[in-house]
Amino acid sequence: MLEDAGTPQEVLDSVKEVESQELVPILTGMRVAKGLTQKQLAELMGCTQGRISKLEQSRDLDLRISDVVDYVSAVEDAVWFTIGPKTLAEHIKLHVSALRQLLEQLVALSGDDPSIKQGINRFLDEILIETGQRLESAKEAIANKQGTIQKPIVEVGLISGPGIKHLG
Repeated sequence: MLEDAGTPQEVLDSVKEVESQELVPILTGMRVAKGLTQKQLAELMGCTQGRISKLEQSRDLDLRISDVVDYVSAVEDAVWFTIGPKTLAEHIKLHVSALRQLLEQLVALSGDDPSIKQGINRFLDEILIETGQRLESAKEAIANKQGTIQKPIVEVGLISGPGIKHLG
């Protein structure tokens, strides 16, 4: 669409660079979702608005982990990412281990309240069904030799609100 509108090549190149990013748009989206301006976020982080602008215009690989931690803490959200390379098996085991830890925390939250226990059990049933469906789908894809799976160098995920959105 931009090409059809006669957009200069340097703008097109910039758009392509931005489209290839994963973490920076997630961070910016977190800020926007919280209704914060760059200036407001800067106040929360104890930095300048210019620093926020620079972070939000950065390339994923140029971000410092401390900047990501500060940014995510200031917007009171969460993000996870792994840095590879890892084999696919190691990558899956890492996620299973993280899931195990989260489930242990969830069980600890249940306490003695029957309605909370019931809600957690419904949630666990949903997760069990969805996970089973995804595993079955992967097995079918293997049997049919469909698609290829590439291991990411950087994998980004967003934990926000009631669910986890996996990106990358």
